[in-house]
Amino acid sequence: MKELDEGEIEELLGDDRLRLGVKLEDYLLVYLGVRPCSQITIPAELPSGGEMGRIIDERVYPTLLRIRRGDRGAIGDVKRAMRRAYREVVENSEEYKAHLEWAERLGLRWRIDEVRPTVRELYLYRERGVEKRLRRLMNRREKLRREALKRPRGLGIYLAYPEELEADWVVEMGGLLGYPQCCVERYARERSMGLEVEERAYRQLEEAEADAMAYFVSYFFPCSPSCPEAVSRGRRCLMLLEELHPRLGELYRGRVEENLKLVRRLPTIIREHRAEAERRLSLWRSRTRQL
Repeated sequence: MKELDEGEIEELLGDDRLRLGVKLEDYLLVYLGVRPCSQITIPAELPSGGEMGRIIDERVYPTLLRIRRGDRGAIGDVKRAMRRAYREVVENSEEYKAHLEWAERLGLRWRIDEVRPTVRELYLYRERGVEKRLRRLMNRREKLRREALKRPRGLGIYLAYPEELEADWVVEMGGLLGYPQCCVERYARERSMGLEVEERAYRQLEEAEADAMAYFVSYFFPCSPSCPEAVSRGRRCLMLLEELHPRLGELYRGRVEENLKLVRRLPTIIREHRAEAERRLSLWRSRTRQL
């Protein structure tokens, strides 16, 4: 493993092309071997991800109008336009390039998978064996998504992400991302039953005292707010980061508190997300009626 010196750590922390949480949880925890793999959603987790999404929407909008006007042959053109906009807006950005540069500087391997024409997942890992497991999981996911297109509409997120309903898939991916088995198994069981894990995680915080260390990485829902395995994982992350650089420990403590606050805010975030989706749909309808 490449040895980081103090100057390089300070340089990483000072690089505003990456978010702090991404630096700590996705780069350094994989670098330290605490997590076998991490996942970053591009462009959503880039510092300018929201603005990039807006620009891409504006560039693709004229092509989308052809579908609205009844040109079904435009579907392929829309996908090509989306991928072209993604390359031009995201892959040409300094923020995107910085993520790959730091992976190389830290001696990490990476894999990039397309989720949608304008969304990618960047996986970071150290061990070569992880690549084989990821390749198998991504192939399985692609098959599940093809099968989902044949199902009746109305399944919401599960039509776009049918792998969330596949318990075996979720368990293996959760293990790769470094989540405790007890937490992964509960998540997989609830998802396969169509239950809202986010709602359960929020309600648990209303009913029981939490240990912030259980929320050791973002977008992770422990099986309980004080799960011993998750807390242990968080404390190990803290210890190794402090050993690497004292400042990292302080930053990580703040990060897990933010992760906990995020789960507490889930109902508000979900409402805001739905309101924004409705706003964009209303805007789309308004603009197309004017044409």
